[in-house]
Amino acid sequence: SWGVNKYQSSNMSSTGAIFFATVSLWLSKREIEFMIVRRSLPPGDLGLPLLGHLIAFLTNPGNHSNYCLQNYGPVYSEKILSNMGVIFTKEEDIRWVWNSERKGKTVGCWMPAVITLLGERSCVNVSGKRHRSLRRILEPAFAPEALRDYFQILDGVVQEALSGWSSSKDKPVFISSLEFKMLSMKLVFS
Repeated sequence: SWGVNKYQSSNMSSTGAIFFATVSLWLSKREIEFMIVRRSLPPGDLGLPLLGHLIAFLTNPGNHSNYCLQNYGPVYSEKILSNMGVIFTKEEDIRWVWNSERKGKTVGCWMPAVITLLGERSCVNVSGKRHRSLRRILEPAFAPEALRDYFQILDGVVQEALSGWSSSKDKPVFISSLEFKMLSMKLVFS
């Protein structure tokens, strides 16, 4: 019986070694691919393998952004969780990116959770002819005059909620999440 356990233990350790070697090769392949892609991107840093700059970004995003801006300039690249990205900080550059996407020269990239939340065929997740037709339909709702009217309505709803909360004698100072949910619904359907 000792020999059987020894054989099983040896078999399990070799399986673990094969698994470890496979994962190591896959990670090495990913890092090499990133290094090749990196050549065509603006200056920046790949950060830690697999994690990239996630830890620095989560611990202090302001300092991380300032560091990258000072060291790499207004356009820089970085990696977070094995996703490469190019960061634009100047208004003109951001406008160029949005115009290029609208013309179909670039394609936007969203996190899977955002795609699920907004829908795969929503205006922000599609490109080309479908995006242009949806944009033409939705554009009047976001014209400056329409937004000015919406903001006046929204401001009135918020002012009404705030005055109601402040004048209430029997409610505690703390406003429950239910109240905020109701306010959100009023704002959406106003």
